[in-house]
Amino acid sequence: MEPTYKFDQLKVIYFGTPEVSIFGLKALIDDERFKVLAVVTQPPKPVGRKQVITKSPIHDFADEHKIQVLTPVKARDAMGELTGFDADLHIVVAYGQILPNDLVESPYYGTLNIHPSLLPRWRGAAPVPATILSGDKEAGVCIMLMDDKMDHGPVLDVQKVVVGGKTTDELLPELMKLGADRLPDIANEWAKERMTPKPQDHDLATFSKMMSRDDAKIDLAAPIEQIERMIRAYDPWPGTWIEAEIDGTWKRVKILKAHIGGEDADMTLKTSSNETSIATLTIDSLQIEGKKPISGEEFAKTHKNQTWNIK
Repeated sequence: MEPTYKFDQLKVIYFGTPEVSIFGLKALIDDERFKVLAVVTQPPKPVGRKQVITKSPIHDFADEHKIQVLTPVKARDAMGELTGFDADLHIVVAYGQILPNDLVESPYYGTLNIHPSLLPRWRGAAPVPATILSGDKEAGVCIMLMDDKMDHGPVLDVQKVVVGGKTTDELLPELMKLGADRLPDIANEWAKERMTPKPQDHDLATFSKMMSRDDAKIDLAAPIEQIERMIRAYDPWPGTWIEAEIDGTWKRVKILKAHIGGEDADMTLKTSSNETSIATLTIDSLQIEGKKPISGEEFAKTHKNQTWNIK
């Protein structure tokens, strides 16, 4: 059906789940050129030790703004209801599952996606950790037109930032906010047919995989520079870790924050009067299994001049 956009607002269905997906939704809500018909998100799930059934962050945000929310286990399960909205455009921002191609193509203007990498580099599930782990100097965010393959479609807009010493917890929101700020203008220009998307060079594509807790275990044979990048890449989840022999028991130790400094090459967990370190890696904060997080300085003050074997 011919879209109503030329005479009214651009009608959008928005797919997202975590907190960073709220940036794009808010940008559309605040722009009179758009009308958000519905939000599609992951179903409520048990969270925390008490397993309290909890809505996704964007679900709560949509409820606050009186926007209808759909929570299908699989997006295809809601295909009939979604096509019934007769949306002009779908927008996907960290939804958490792959959309079937017939749903991607069902709106008149197709489906746009905000992806936090410099496509075609780092397609896939964890592009920001992959960017940090690989030592890339630049990170970026693309607004792309989705097709039938993951992160494969042509690109409408690219924005870049310097990675520096940022963690995933710092870099991901920065990129998603940058993409969200660009989203209304890019979607508007795309709908007015004033933009030609640029195909990706698929020969240059690299891929990031879904992260696991095991991925974040430090390889003590790796260069210190790589270990430091791991700590930043896996912050906040799954959290980089080692095992240390503390009081005769091997315990998991999360390295929460660290920086390179010092000259000691010994790969042990060591404290001085005011510093905790592993070789030339100064540990700014850590968490011993079963304990609360603590600063490296405070840990050193309560465990002066000690050394623990690690693996």
